[in-house]
Amino acid sequence: MLSKQKKIRVVRPLLDSRLRTFGQWITTCDWKKVFSAADVTSKLDEFGKQLAKQVELHFPTKIYHEQASSKKWFSAKIKVLVDKRQSAFRNKSVFGVSIVTKFIMKSSKQRKTITILKFNI
Repeated sequence: MLSKQKKIRVVRPLLDSRLRTFGQWITTCDWKKVFSAADVTSKLDEFGKQLAKQVELHFPTKIYHEQASSKKWFSAKIKVLVDKRQSAFRNKSVFGVSIVTKFIMKSSKQRKTITILKFNI
């Protein structure tokens, strides 16, 4: 029996709502600790600590488990669309199958193009 190998991918999604809250924090933050530090090195350390803490708070990491044979362009969004198509197929909804299939084709074409440009495949 062959076991399926899984790849673990760790990403930090940059959602618009999270970017907005991070932007609000960075523009209203009190930088007294950074400015009151003695030398440039300690100022940089303090700034890095505060920034890292807020990045972790506003943009938490997400872990995705993928099959080792998965294509780079096959995103979680496309997987959800495929599941919806399969559900529509099981429910004998021809209209639903055709609509979701079009979304899958459009999304996968876009992802393939981005992946080719990004990774020079």
